[in-house]
Amino acid sequence: MGKSEQSTASSITNLKEKGVKFQRAEKTKTNRAEGPIAYDEIAAVAFFKDTEGNLLLITQLNE
Repeated sequence: MGKSEQSTASSITNLKEKGVKFQRAEKTKTNRAEGPIAYDEIAAVAFFKDTEGNLLLITQLNE
């Protein structure tokens, strides 16, 4: 399932206001991390769990 959004950061802000808790992104050799968002050469992603514990993510592909 997918949903088009304006940006990863604005989506995270909107969901945090509704009580969603995001996992902290981890920095690796191929990405950089800023709070819950991991950035690499392909996309920006942020992970969170729904109320049933399913892992979900928000992705914004780089242009």
